[in-house]
Amino acid sequence: MNDFKIISIDLDGTLLNENGRVSPENIAAAEELVRRGVQIVPNTGRAYNEMPAFIKELPFVRYIIFSDGGVIYDKKTGEKLLSCMSAETGKMIIDILHSYRTSLIVHHDCTTYVNADENDDESYDAYRVPDGFRRIIHESAILKKDYWSFCRELDGIEMICAFFTSDEEKEECRKKIEATGRFHIASSHPYNLEFFAIEAGKGNSLLKLARSLNVPADATVAIGDSTNDSDMIKKAGLGIAMENACDELKGIAGAVACRNTEHILKYMLERYYR
Repeated sequence: MNDFKIISIDLDGTLLNENGRVSPENIAAAEELVRRGVQIVPNTGRAYNEMPAFIKELPFVRYIIFSDGGVIYDKKTGEKLLSCMSAETGKMIIDILHSYRTSLIVHHDCTTYVNADENDDESYDAYRVPDGFRRIIHESAILKKDYWSFCRELDGIEMICAFFTSDEEKEECRKKIEATGRFHIASSHPYNLEFFAIEAGKGNSLLKLARSLNVPADATVAIGDSTNDSDMIKKAGLGIAMENACDELKGIAGAVACRNTEHILKYMLERYYR
């Protein structure tokens, strides 16, 4: 038996199986872990409105971290701990991104916004937006006309996901935004960059939640499969990469677990909570 009190877990490619569901085996394991005093905390790059309803309704989940750590949500009290961009920093990054050929997905106030004038397959093909992201956009996003002006006026942007027409522009943009020292940058796909406030990030928000619950950092576990999980993998007491994770994440993780089709919470219960 160990002292891990929080399991921070990514959704896509980690907790969710190939059908985008939480397996019965994972549900049973989660219920047992919670009975033992463990908090199961979904930690996702998705906005709140992009998450499947069944995730929000899981009875063993009290806290949800979303928008790459932009928000920590307490389902029981309805309270939110925010680590969002100010109006000033939001306008700064929107102006930088507007100088490149980018397609933006903007998270603000638990909601996803996209450009109404580019909501078509021809545009998404040009920006190399993969099918999974297109599906989420079509299911969840609010379409906005005069999009760039709308984004410039937002105060409290949670996260911006930007897809680029070329790798060269993506890397040039990354360096320009890194040079400001005002933003945290991650990626969940080879063609995108994700930008959020410097104090946000999946790992920073995991540690913020742990402090609020009086849980030591070394009593936290983070589990993921993509490079946007790197922050929490590095900062948790134990960082675990899925077997189906990218090589970069496996290289920094303390351990490699099963595939997402093999019930990661059942794996955790059997390997770490005997």
